[in-house]
Amino acid sequence: MSLPEYIHESDEEGSAESLAFIPKEWIGNRKQWVDTMPQCVVRARNEARRIPLGVLANIVPQQGTPIAAVLRCYNPPTKR
Repeated sequence: MSLPEYIHESDEEGSAESLAFIPKEWIGNRKQWVDTMPQCVVRARNEARRIPLGVLANIVPQQGTPIAAVLRCYNPPTKR
């Protein structure tokens, strides 16, 4: 099973929206999310929400893994 590739948005050169995200200007300043946020803020939010590939690799079973092996990972062993 291959891991998903992430698509990164590109900005036009010189665009006002291609400014870098400066956390202190946005975080802790009581600003509300709106649909017209600058792309730097949208990208920062998307990056913060991304699951690291190392974690994703441990969550999604590898192709060819037997179902029984996958279920053992999620079910506690039963007492006999």
